[in-house]
Amino acid sequence: MKQKVLIIVDAQEDFCGKDGALTSNKCYKTALKLAKYLTKHATEYDKIICTLDTHFDNYTNTHEGKILPVVHCIDGTDGHKLQANVDEALKIKDNYIHDYLENVYFAKKEQFGFDKWYELFEDAGINFVNGGNEVEYYLCGFCTDICVVSNAMILRAIQPESDIYIIRNLTAGTTQSNTNAALKTMQSCHMNVVKRG
Repeated sequence: MKQKVLIIVDAQEDFCGKDGALTSNKCYKTALKLAKYLTKHATEYDKIICTLDTHFDNYTNTHEGKILPVVHCIDGTDGHKLQANVDEALKIKDNYIHDYLENVYFAKKEQFGFDKWYELFEDAGINFVNGGNEVEYYLCGFCTDICVVSNAMILRAIQPESDIYIIRNLTAGTTQSNTNAALKTMQSCHMNVVKRG
């Protein structure tokens, strides 16, 4: 039986919290949907990976900071944390809040795409050999047209035999047209765009 891996991309306060530095109403509402989904379905996945967009005090001097001069997701700040509802949903076990569920892993990334997938897969016990033909990946999160698409394309390149699913109703982008374009691009690269909930 194939492993089912859910990858939650950058569901952080600065992207989808109530007052995040880059939050939109659409992102906030999508985070609430994601939290509700996780409360019901988190245990259906063998592994859950949460990527965390991670910047430091030098952000405005970086390439990204010069193009997007909105300070966000600075390591150690409230904006860097998982969105509160999503965070709580990943801690629920038998209707009580505990530490994170045992199948949850975190990956701090300092750019759009995470560059240490194989190390993380090994730590998490994900069977990534043979091009990933023993794994199904499900991606959701923020922003569809930046970090979700970046990581989906990396996964497609390093796991060419894996089935990759993009959960469209649990992801949100910078604009709806940008989101639609990113979904179309991922579909063109043989990923399955699906709805869950």
